[in-house]
Formats: sequence, C-alpha cells, structure tokens
Amino acid sequence: EPAYEDSPLNAFERLFGSGASNASPVTDDIGVRRERSVLDSNLEVLNQMRSELGSFEKARLDEHSDAIRRIEARLNKSTQPSSGECGSPAFNSGNFNGACDNAANFDVIADLQIDVVTLALKCDLTRVVSLMLGNHQGDYIVPEAGVDTNYHQSIHGRPAEDYIQYRTYFTTKLRYLIQSLADTQDMDGNNLIDNTILLHVSDMADARGHMGENVPYMLAGRGGGVLTTGRSLTLNSVDYKSILDTVAQAAGVDTNASDYPGYGNGPVS
Repeated sequence: EPAYEDSPLNAFERLFGSGASNASPVTDDIGVRRERSVLDSNLEVLNQMRSELGSFEKARLDEHSDAIRRIEARLNKSTQPSSGECGSPAFNSGNFNGACDNAANFDVIADLQIDVVTLALKCDLTRVVSLMLGNHQGDYIVPEAGVDTNYHQSIHGRPAEDYIQYRTYFTTKLRYLIQSLADTQDMDGNNLIDNTILLHVSDMADARGHMGENVPYMLAGRGGGVLTTGRSLTLNSVDYKSILDTVAQAAGVDTNASDYPGYGNGPVS
C-alpha cells in the first residue's frame, strides 16, 4: 500500500514529475521533467561512481544502465502520456506555496488533492484512489467550516451542532470531487464519473460510544454502467462490510474466488 501524501504538490510531482525534483529546476515544463530519464536525472552520481570502479565493475554498471534504458523506453512507449493535457497538465493555478502544516490551508489543500485525483484518473496513471480529508484522529480545526471546535471533539458531540457544520463542509468537498469527475472526459468519451465507482464512508457512526452500527455510506458514479444511480436505499440487516463486497464485485473483482478475503457476507443482491 503506498504511503499517504499530505502535500498535493508532492503528489502531483510523484505522478507527473521525474521523481527527482532536486535534479531539475521547478521552472521546467512538467512534460519535460516527465520525459527525463531516471538515469539522466542521476547522471552526475553515476559518473562519479563509475570513476571509482574497476573495469569489471564498470562493465556490470554499464550493462545495468543499458537495461534500465531499455525498460524506460518500453514504459514511455506503452504508458506515459506525452502530449496534451496529460503531458503538461494545468495545476495549482493559484500558486499555493505547499504549506501543509497550517489548518488555515485546509480548503485549498483539499481542492488541490481532488485536482490530483481527477488528473491521475483522466491520464490513466492509476485506477484506484484513496482520499482522506484530514488525519484519522481528526485533531484539527477547519476555519472554513465556520466553527472553532476541534473536529475530534465535535465527533464526540462536544457540541453536536459543530459536528453537523463540519460534516456539511466536508460534503462540499465531496461535491467538488463528484463535479470534477463529471466535468472531465475519460478516454472513451464518457465523463469520468460515469466510469467510476466512488465510495464515501465514515470511520464510525455514533462516535460518542465509538459505535459502528448504522454507518452512513454513499455511492456515486455508474462504474461503466454497472450501478444504477439516483436512488436512496435502506438496507435492513445488512452489515456495512457487505458494501465493500458490493463495490469490489462492481469493480470487476471475483468475490467468489478462493483468494478473495471477503469483508462481509458477500455483495448485496
């Protein structure tokens, strides 16, 4: 499982940059940095290493470098977008400075992370994304939510009115994500939201007692036509973990396979 990334600027660089930002000026066009070879980015270090090796070791290093070149050529040919919006995507038009340790930046960070998600799916750099708004403890304040209470405190009902305001604010971020996917065309001509299954969850229901009953879940997107949208369902006697089985099946996973772990009692019929 990839490590989470708090900084949307770092996440964007990992996806669209060379992976060696210290070896290339940030003023470089992102498409240029994406095309730069990992060997070229580290050429100075390789040359220094080569000068310290004997003839046998030099030959082995050259063989290894040539193998990497061949692999890069294959990857560039088969997977990397090289032009258009995916070659040099527009990002961070507001010139956010990247300060992720300041709660005052929560709103712009959330929007930029959503922009990264949309670009990654549009350019087919990934098929699965996890987006978490804030850390799992919820020990932060979001000025844009309009309350001064720590979110963790509001979760436990201190006070409940502040929790409602927080959840209302977070829903605006969910709306921004759905709208972003709806406004972005996928490679087949459909909108991204039509080809996506978006699962919105909470880590618990009544947090005053750390209870897991009646956790609200929401699905958006049609998953390429697998899901029927525009419905509100009340599923009696259905374990919430079965929702995960349902999403897995809708995404094309064989939930009857012997190696499928199974989260609940199987997909909802």
